[in-house]
Parts: sequence; C-alpha cells; structure tokens
Amino acid sequence: MSAWRMRYHENAVDDLRRLGRREARDVLATMTERVTRRTSPHETGELLISDEYGAYWRYPLADCNVLCDIDRDARCVTVLHVAPR
Repeated sequence: MSAWRMRYHENAVDDLRRLGRREARDVLATMTERVTRRTSPHETGELLISDEYGAYWRYPLADCNVLCDIDRDARCVTVLHVAPR
C-alpha cells in the first residue's frame, strides 16, 4: 500500500490520450514511482507559486512536464495537466 494516492483530472486524461501509448504509459509509471512510493511527493517535484492560481507542483519528466495539486490532509496528488516539452 502506498503512502500517497494518485488521481488524474479529466484534463490530464485527455492530455495522456494525446500522447502516444508508450509515452502515456511511461508518464503513469514514472509518476507512480516518483510520488506514491515515497514518503513525500514534495521530494521530486518543484513548487510553482502564482498569485492568480496558488501553489502547484511541477514534475519534469524526460519528454513532458506534469502539473499537480497536492492535498496534504487527504494524502492525495491530483495530476492536472501533462504537457509535452
């Protein structure tokens, strides 16, 4: 059982569908490894702060960037967008 749960927002699911099958599978596997199997998802992410949108986390991967929202109380990471580089 992992310490953190992963959820994928419908926008992120659409983004993954636009990627190739192999690339989408790589994103899912990498995010699972980087986030849910660690004690804190903050270890491998980069904090992004905006006056307009608040605080989000970016996970740079080999071929894309993953934008997430982290809910510490629920111990849940929600993937909001996956953008190719």
